[in-house]
Amino acid sequence: MKKIIASLLAAVTAFSAVSVCMAAENKIENVSVYTDLTPQSEYFDEIMLLGKIGVIGGYEDKTFKPDLLVTRAEMTKMIVDALGEADLVENAKYEEENKIKEPEIIFTDTTDHWARLYINRGANDNFISGYTDNTFRPDENVTYVQAQKMLVSAVGYDTYATYSGGWSVGYKMWANTVGIYENPKISDDSPITRAQAAKLIYNTMNAPLCIIKGYSNTVNGISPELMVKDGDGGDWQTLFTNRHQIYIADGKLNSASDFVIENSINYNEKYFPEGSKEKIKVLNENYADKKYYDVEVTAFLKVDDDGNAEIVYMR
Repeated sequence: MKKIIASLLAAVTAFSAVSVCMAAENKIENVSVYTDLTPQSEYFDEIMLLGKIGVIGGYEDKTFKPDLLVTRAEMTKMIVDALGEADLVENAKYEEENKIKEPEIIFTDTTDHWARLYINRGANDNFISGYTDNTFRPDENVTYVQAQKMLVSAVGYDTYATYSGGWSVGYKMWANTVGIYENPKISDDSPITRAQAAKLIYNTMNAPLCIIKGYSNTVNGISPELMVKDGDGGDWQTLFTNRHQIYIADGKLNSASDFVIENSINYNEKYFPEGSKEKIKVLNENYADKKYYDVEVTAFLKVDDDGNAEIVYMR
């Protein structure tokens, strides 16, 4: 367990160091698609990236409203989208509308709520649980500690958090351990903004997943056998890699439309061996421009089955 924690902390520290370095040297000028955000806005890159992959979007008036507070329902929807499960929600909607299945009512106060199916998905995924009176209170603002609990559970650390003290100390500890925890100046019960939610979700999507690899009989009954996908055994799995097929790498794009990898933040043996300086073919025609060539960047690469990549975002 000490080895896992050390590995996680080292990875998070290394990623933070790379981000700071790249921010200082970055020559890529990303343009905001929102009228109320600029590249200097707090968490600009995280917001732009999550928008590109459909996790958190803006409004019809082309604003993002970064300082708007987030409700419990909105946070649940964002997490479901981060898990890549929007299609499951659409399937549930189709089955209800076509009377294939009866509507599932999990909480008494979400029967007619716009986010009911997302909330149901979150409950089925066990990253939300509601209150003892069987309500979810979807329109209350989500607090910082509630968001941490949801996110820790969403990436599989619920059992570890429970063994580490449960609500709320165990979840706060594991949010800190895997790099979800962001701002020590925010109190536990403070509501969070859309910009802060984007940053927390980004951090979560880059944390190693904890999966159940099996079950074993113990003196306390059947217990899950957990595995942290932190690179031991050959792969580093995150929500980025596992649910969205996005890998993060430092390097340069050349005139042959190859991305030359200097270092991989998250990798697997097939595409990005650790320490690799391999090339990966980039398919985006919009990056076939000399202004992008030979510039040191951090790239978010969506990889297909043939090992080619689409650049989702660069910074």
